[in-house]
Amino acid sequence: MQKSLIILLILVLACSSKRSAIGEYNAIEVFCSIEDKQLVQPLIDDFFSLELNLPQPEKLYSVSWHEPHEFSEYSNRHNLMVISLVNPVDETGDRLFERIHDAISSVDSVIAIENMYSLNQVFLGIQSFDAFQLKQQLQNYHNWFFDELNSNAQKTIIAYARSKGENSSLSQHVSDVFDVDIIIQKDFQILQEVSEPPFLWIGRGYPYRWISFHEADFDDISSPDETWVLLEILLESTFGSIEITGDFRSSEIVKYESKSIPLLRGNYFHPENDSGGPFFTMFFKKPESGYLLISGFINYPGHEKMALIKQLEAIILDADIGYLKDN
Repeated sequence: MQKSLIILLILVLACSSKRSAIGEYNAIEVFCSIEDKQLVQPLIDDFFSLELNLPQPEKLYSVSWHEPHEFSEYSNRHNLMVISLVNPVDETGDRLFERIHDAISSVDSVIAIENMYSLNQVFLGIQSFDAFQLKQQLQNYHNWFFDELNSNAQKTIIAYARSKGENSSLSQHVSDVFDVDIIIQKDFQILQEVSEPPFLWIGRGYPYRWISFHEADFDDISSPDETWVLLEILLESTFGSIEITGDFRSSEIVKYESKSIPLLRGNYFHPENDSGGPFFTMFFKKPESGYLLISGFINYPGHEKMALIKQLEAIILDADIGYLKDN
């Protein structure tokens, strides 16, 4: 088994033509020895415990555990992670990490490699002396690991979105009105539009996904509580058919190229069909005053919604917003 694993690594690393990775964009395949797993698993499960309330809590990333001899079976997945503890000594996880480590000529004990075996893939590797050092490494490299995973998720989702085709006329309309070059999938259509101030609501059928564009004269969004008041008034007054609930509200910063973009998350209710779901709004500062607000809404009762909400986020973050290019 060890010989076949070594041969596989050499062949894959030498291959220049790679296929796209398969599986869910947010599934992480973790490989470590049986000896290490009892020490490693509590730390990794805690590391990847982040959830979003949609409105039911859903994991941002899911983790599956495998023994080192299974590596070849999963080497074409989107997210691979190999963890090796020097203490306790074993003959499986340690060898797997060392073979990969040597193949890439690395001297680091923490590594991240894009497209190692397949396209739209990230490989993460950690070698620690023991569980105490692993805990420290996870803390020190927390942001770096998630930047790598989130970047790979973004690329994976956008590749999938493009493969489904684009509504080029609607994309052009968004560009003309808001100076936003964005992928609008082919089954989206205009649901509502107002010319002054500009407001556009587009969407598609079940499972329902909506995107809205607003230009708003907000002066200051530094206070999430005050911004929520302004956002609730704006959305309910323009949509006219939704109610913003007070449940599961949160704020965070997401990356747009080199810029940091404020994002608010919450839930909405749609009386017309007696249901609702999660939504988010991103705030893009305009050059002179005010903001461009781009929001995403999901309605898929009884089903998990993480993949859908992340698809809308990825599409928006992939967009070229004209007036941000030179600022």
